[in-house]
Amino acid sequence: MKIFALFLAFVILFPITVSASHFGDVPSSHPHFDAVQWARTEGYMLGDASGNFNPDRVMDSFDAAISLAMAAGFEQSPDNMTAVQQTFIAEAFNRHRNLLTNMANSHTNWRRSLDREIAFLLALEIFTPADLARFMGNGEIAPLTKEAATAFVMRLAGFDNFSEPSFRFYDDADFISIYRRYAYLAYSLGVVDSYDGEFRPRSAVTRADFAQMLYNLNYGEPEQTVETSFASTMQGTITLVQANSIQITTASGSTTRPFVENPNIVIDNESGEISDLAEGMAVAVGLNISGQILSLLARSDATPAPSPTPTPSPTSSPTSPSPMPNVISGRLIELLIAQEGNMLSLLLPNGSIVDELVSAELHDVYALRLGMILRLYSDGYEVYNLVIVSGAENSVNNNANNNTENNAAETPSNNGFTAYVRSLRHGHTVVVESEGVRYTIRVDGNTMVANTDRIFNFGSLMEDMRLYITMSGNTASSITILS
Repeated sequence: MKIFALFLAFVILFPITVSASHFGDVPSSHPHFDAVQWARTEGYMLGDASGNFNPDRVMDSFDAAISLAMAAGFEQSPDNMTAVQQTFIAEAFNRHRNLLTNMANSHTNWRRSLDREIAFLLALEIFTPADLARFMGNGEIAPLTKEAATAFVMRLAGFDNFSEPSFRFYDDADFISIYRRYAYLAYSLGVVDSYDGEFRPRSAVTRADFAQMLYNLNYGEPEQTVETSFASTMQGTITLVQANSIQITTASGSTTRPFVENPNIVIDNESGEISDLAEGMAVAVGLNISGQILSLLARSDATPAPSPTPTPSPTSSPTSPSPMPNVISGRLIELLIAQEGNMLSLLLPNGSIVDELVSAELHDVYALRLGMILRLYSDGYEVYNLVIVSGAENSVNNNANNNTENNAAETPSNNGFTAYVRSLRHGHTVVVESEGVRYTIRVDGNTMVANTDRIFNFGSLMEDMRLYITMSGNTASSITILS
């Protein structure tokens, strides 16, 4: 990921002196070795006189000012500056002279030697006056916090006007409000990590941590891009399908919306393409800030084939397997919500899988649980009677043997699977249980969370909810709320 484009303008004005020496206290086995050596080679962070980097030393905002200014092209020696560079810094210093003087008068530990670097960063809007007020804490120089460091680094890369992503960390309330959106964006772009769903915004940043942030800014793999967070949603009916757009009729009128490249499309709980969409389909769509469709959940209006008059339901369920062709017994492994009924997937004793349509009026499908043994009485088109043979009291939901989470198990990766929510760890992962096995799946800003009528946010999920999940790698591409 190359998002240092803004740096090019700085470097043209403020070229960087490069050195390629290595640090004795950062061995190749150090987790931040590549980032530290890169920061040194680029000239963004320097070592001490003994040739050490001091990777575990906690930084403060003054330390960050040196690195940020150097990364933006600041030259500490006036002899290395051109006339244009000197003029730019002199003007920045004069513009912020009173502010810096007031800070020094208010705090005896204020580092006057860095006033030019700080003025330079104020001029580039990498620092703000509000940031300067947080440099000091109780009269002492305060440690650099993760949330502040993240904001500085993202401003360095030129991010200013952007929408805050839709997901949330567990400790969202711990942020200083002006830093929150930078933290979410930085996480989305792979610049910073979280810890089991917590960002820990007030934690102290070490020199190695800061080097890693700068390194990730240039080379990090994004968790999601800022363009993939839903800016708005809408529901309606498709009235026209074109090559790369659809017309949707909503309660407030009709609108035509184009698709982004490679949108996430799910039709009747199956992955689909734009070409699979048809007029009359009910849809829920997630849009980006430009009004383009990122994700679409659709259900078709196809009418099931007419069924003959059903055979009368037996007065009592058989006690042994029946040879009659209209009786099917097996273990429930999946339940899909269809428009005219509910598709049950049963695993038969011989290992084969049979799908049958059962009317929602026939049985309370929400009382069914994965793993139940069911006996279905079918007329060849749909189920006219359903008997729960076993599992009503000892279902997946209550099986004590299934309480161990199996993170090592491979998450089902077919077109989709049905599961129950067991816990919501944070704004990015949810623990679900399917067929007695627990999986941790990832949810990000590009995951469609919806039922057949409307879109929800991640926070709408609750424990014991039944979901139909389609996966893309280890991330859910869509989640349909079944109950």
